[in-house]
Amino acid sequence: IARVFVGIRVRLMVWCAAMQEIRKVDAGGYLPVIALTARAMFDEREKGIAAGASDYLTKPVNMDKLIAMLKVWLYKA
Repeated sequence: IARVFVGIRVRLMVWCAAMQEIRKVDAGGYLPVIALTARAMFDEREKGIAAGASDYLTKPVNMDKLIAMLKVWLYKA
């Protein structure tokens, strides 16, 4: 697996738990996980990153931002 996009349609606590489960499997932390959400809450990005997401992107997806983000994370991976 080269990268993971997690579409977030559940409460913050649930997707943070999902991030933690992904990180248990990816013990080295090398798998880029980008959280996609339609909710742009004040502190949601920071909480998601703290839970294990590599990055965070809000919907509707800005293609320029997505491509730039992919370049960053594919280079790091």
